[in-house]
Amino acid sequence: MSWDVYCAILPSGWGVSASPGGGYDQSSGGSLYMSYSGPGGETIRLDEGAFCTTDSTTCASGTALGTARFGDLPGSLYSLSGGSFAVYVNPGTSKGYSLKGSGISRSAFVSLAAALARVAKS
Repeated sequence: MSWDVYCAILPSGWGVSASPGGGYDQSSGGSLYMSYSGPGGETIRLDEGAFCTTDSTTCASGTALGTARFGDLPGSLYSLSGGSFAVYVNPGTSKGYSLKGSGISRSAFVSLAAALARVAKS
């Protein structure tokens, strides 16, 4: 990819979701996604790259709550329907980032978002 990729650093009991799991697409600037499930039914989904330029359902939405870290990047924290949360960085661009979580407390979600690890592009 032509941008830095972020990987989730998760506590014990978390793992890659069976569905939808993960994937990538190198067209139109590239995008990737990865879904994870926690031991208590929590879920998070990581979207990176040009995902928002081709699929409007993944673009920034919800009610703004302030700022939050997305790994080493400053992001915007949002409340979504059903008690879910999201952190967005540069939504709608070819180098956007999003982490969405459901079934998880705000403080736990913000901690997971801050712990994302950057893998620098080569």
